[in-house]
Amino acid sequence: MKVCPRCGAERELEEFARDASKASGFKSFCKACDNEKSRRYYEANRERKLAKMAERREALRGGDHRGRRRFGRPRSGPHAAART
Repeated sequence: MKVCPRCGAERELEEFARDASKASGFKSFCKACDNEKSRRYYEANRERKLAKMAERREALRGGDHRGRRRFGRPRSGPHAAART
C-alpha cells in the first residue's frame, strides 16, 4: 500500500506506474491523478501539441529523411558515422 500525495488516497502498488528512478520503483502519484494531470496539460496546451504533432507527421511522411533522424532514435553503433 502507498499513499498518493495528490489525492491522499491509500492505494495498492498496482495503481501506481513504474518508475525505475524512484527508490520505491513506482511514481509518486497514482495513475488516476497522473492521468488527470496529463489531461489538464493537454487541454491547456492543445494547439501547441497539435502543431508539434503535425510538424512531426510532415517530417516523417515527407521526402526529407533528415526529419526522421530528428524525431527518431539517435544513431548509434559501430557503423553510425557511415550512415550520417
